[in-house]
Amino acid sequence: MDWSLSSLSSLSFLAFRRWFWSESFWLPPNVTWKDLESPIGSGGAESPVGGDWDPHGARDSDGGDGGGDRSTVTIPSVYDLWLGFPLAVVLFGLRLLWERYVAHPVGLLHNFRETPIATPLPNATLEEAFRLHGKTLPDHGKILGYAKQLDLTPRQVERWWRRRQLLGKPSQLQRFKETSWRFVFYLCSFWSGLYVLWDKPWLWETNYCWQNYPRQHVPSDVWWYYLIELGFYLSLVLSLFRDIRRKVRFPPHLQSTFCIFCFSCCCITRVSFEFDDLRN
Repeated sequence: MDWSLSSLSSLSFLAFRRWFWSESFWLPPNVTWKDLESPIGSGGAESPVGGDWDPHGARDSDGGDGGGDRSTVTIPSVYDLWLGFPLAVVLFGLRLLWERYVAHPVGLLHNFRETPIATPLPNATLEEAFRLHGKTLPDHGKILGYAKQLDLTPRQVERWWRRRQLLGKPSQLQRFKETSWRFVFYLCSFWSGLYVLWDKPWLWETNYCWQNYPRQHVPSDVWWYYLIELGFYLSLVLSLFRDIRRKVRFPPHLQSTFCIFCFSCCCITRVSFEFDDLRN
């Protein structure tokens, strides 16, 4: 019985897999997934392609810059995603160095506050009231009621409430260190993307984006750009537990960007690269 259920689940998974990765949906006519496989299983290395490979993506008299030589065609592979993890560790280490030796001194130079907000005195009654009302300051009547109950002045209750609202918020210096790293990376990413695209003909003539699609050669600079971007978003996932805490721990925009980038890395095309660079 257990064996039959296991076989049924395996068959269901295979049927779903065939339906999801249907070539008629994902690929143009007369193109199969076999056409997009790298013979040595790595899209990052230049791989010999034999058989009936169509070399029209190479630079020739019509200006295309898609394929290079027939014997050195680079094809993206799903296994390239694994290279994003060591790059994420490297970028995370660079971020720590940046925050400690660059952003921290610069922030102090501009008088950003380093010490956090003072912690309010422990008070069980006001803590319960804070959980009841949230961060919204109660009306004056309730403030007077809490003040009489605790033998405090209304001013002291309001001061406690405001300090409790600010508790856990990062200092200005901490915010500056985190945002400065992202600013520097996004700035470098945008300009390096323009540099990588500048000599590509499909930047200036969109007709080349579809030439020999999807059998398009991936230049090494484009391939490395994708991997570094993927490593950066993976490093953001690694740093979620030490970054400034937000209402949403894993924001939807980061989830969607990460999924789109992973899919895009597996099927790098000229259109997707232009879109990713403009998105940055």
